[in-house]
Amino acid sequence: MIEAGSGTLNDANVQDVIVPTSFPCLIYIQFDITNLNNAGDDFDLDVQVGPNGSEIICSWCNLTSDGADITLDNDTGTPQVVHIRQLQLLPLCVQNTEQVLVNYTKNSVNDRDVPYAYSICCG
Repeated sequence: MIEAGSGTLNDANVQDVIVPTSFPCLIYIQFDITNLNNAGDDFDLDVQVGPNGSEIICSWCNLTSDGADITLDNDTGTPQVVHIRQLQLLPLCVQNTEQVLVNYTKNSVNDRDVPYAYSICCG
């Protein structure tokens, strides 16, 4: 069985919850960060899985832009330019009673939309 969905993270919606209907399952998530390519943008994205989304699985920190390039620091101190405007996760295994939280943190005054899509494979 395959489920699919999408959403948009923005300033008014800083966290979305994805709760699969069947377990165990694999979930694939893809973020479109195209809208973050504006001078002065500074955002973080992270994905948590577990009971109440208790464990951070992946984190993209300091997605910043100078208006031409989006860079990703990920707390390394050495920002790298993101050439493809899609951030994807490898499949995440979600067990019974677990859920997935996608979080968006705005570190600047700018409001930008971050659309995302997901698919869930159960069976």
